[in-house]
Amino acid sequence: MKANKQTNKSDSSIELLTSILLNYPVINTVNINLEERELEISFLVEDPITDISWEEVQDYLMCNFNLFNKLQKRDRDLIKFQIIKESYSDLSKISLVRNLNKLSQQEMDFMIKLIKETFGEKLLENQLYDQNLSFDLAESIDGMLAQIEQLEYREKYLGFREEDRILVFNKNK
Repeated sequence: MKANKQTNKSDSSIELLTSILLNYPVINTVNINLEERELEISFLVEDPITDISWEEVQDYLMCNFNLFNKLQKRDRDLIKFQIIKESYSDLSKISLVRNLNKLSQQEMDFMIKLIKETFGEKLLENQLYDQNLSFDLAESIDGMLAQIEQLEYREKYLGFREEDRILVFNKNK
């Protein structure tokens, strides 16, 4: 019976990563670390962002994120958020790391919209994305986030796209 519960918990994490990648074609990878209780989403930008311009972008994103959570009346001490940039010649990887505490579909929508607005045409997007999905991903993502917030196990998963497939791996195995 215990193994069955573990499988259901793993399935929730895998379904969450898959749903996020299906719902947001601009996301390059999704990591969930249940030991640290955080979700990391990354984006690829066709621009070697300089350190000087990065400070401005980072301040803008952080200010908007903080304002969103203030308007949602969330305790600032319970919300942890990081924005990380890695540069690779003509490409930059932007990662948003957010703890799972009270994370919602609405907040993810806001963060994605903000990233799209900030980087515009330079943001790489999955071209194979099919917008005619037959189920409500927004509702399912909120449900999965609520389930995962309660989990007590220590798994780490990585989800990404490869051509027209979404792949999810358990990083612990």
